[in-house]
Amino acid sequence: MVGCGSEDATSERARAAGATVVQTGALEPAMSFGGKGEALWKSLTATRSTTAVWVDSDVTNFEADWVVELVRPLLVGKALMTKGSYRRPLGTDLGQESGGGRVTELLARPPINAFWPEISHLRQPLAGECASFTSLLRTLPFLTGYAVELGVVATFAQRFGGDSIHDVDLGVRRHRNRSLVGLGRMSFEILRGATMLLAQEGRGDLLPGNTFLQPLAEGSSTHHVDVRMLPSINSISTEPEEEPLTTVGG
Repeated sequence: MVGCGSEDATSERARAAGATVVQTGALEPAMSFGGKGEALWKSLTATRSTTAVWVDSDVTNFEADWVVELVRPLLVGKALMTKGSYRRPLGTDLGQESGGGRVTELLARPPINAFWPEISHLRQPLAGECASFTSLLRTLPFLTGYAVELGVVATFAQRFGGDSIHDVDLGVRRHRNRSLVGLGRMSFEILRGATMLLAQEGRGDLLPGNTFLQPLAEGSSTHHVDVRMLPSINSISTEPEEEPLTTVGG
């Protein structure tokens, strides 16, 4: 386990369970920025395994079988990367069995469909539950912060093809739901990362596509949009402009 210096008991509990815990500050100390992206990137320098599996530590219903299911498609040659796929309840106290993943649906999925349609089939492209071969992951650049998930899948798809990334059904994933303020900050990090990816790929002026795919638990939904830029009325009208309205005060 790679820790980010959190003040909770995560590291102690991991050690008690038999895990080796390494803090990010002890790995490549000259490259210290903080956040999730750095932790995932540095985990690749700490592991000696040929296969890397990442899971978020705030999941309250984690099952050890998730690791097995994430790795299985890699070992049988069906995929080069796997992403956890699940339903995400919006707070157990609200009694809503869906509605989580708001950043995914409102922020990440639109640019994914527009600029990286090859990964639009993923139900949870920002899933923290992910597995791939360490040798492949070590060839990728990493974005820091919460932009890391989008950066990894988008770059991986560019290198190895979108069909090399497979969903793995993990059922239901329960974790803490952030406030709208927290989600706003997370979204901005991801948006910033998306623009950096496009610039790196030389695609900053790419015209987005017009197909929007939403892989939902109850079945995928595809929408076709037709957004156009209309010229100003003045540029196409032969009629003289009207005199401006004048208001006379009393």
